[in-house]
Amino acid sequence: MPIDWKDQVKRKARKYLNRFIQESPKSVAILLHRLADPDAICSAYVLSNFFKEMKILSDIYAESVKSISKKILDLLDMKIFRNSCTKAYDMILLVDTNNPNNLG
Repeated sequence: MPIDWKDQVKRKARKYLNRFIQESPKSVAILLHRLADPDAICSAYVLSNFFKEMKILSDIYAESVKSISKKILDLLDMKIFRNSCTKAYDMILLVDTNNPNNLG
């Protein structure tokens, strides 16, 4: 019997969304990898807008961004912090990386 990947992805997404709702954070730090590329920037943009709709404070951090990403930041009028995340947040999300060593 073939594996239904779509169904598995939906179940996992539902599980994580339910967990997020249960934890109901008031603030979220979105951390991007070094030399953040367009997919990292755009992922952070979508997440920050999702949090904004849910009335959750979110800040985006990236040590550095690629030059094309700077153009996207300007186009989307996005603000990111280039320094280390020193503020306390209820939740921290890593975007577009699975390795904290890539954060800088």
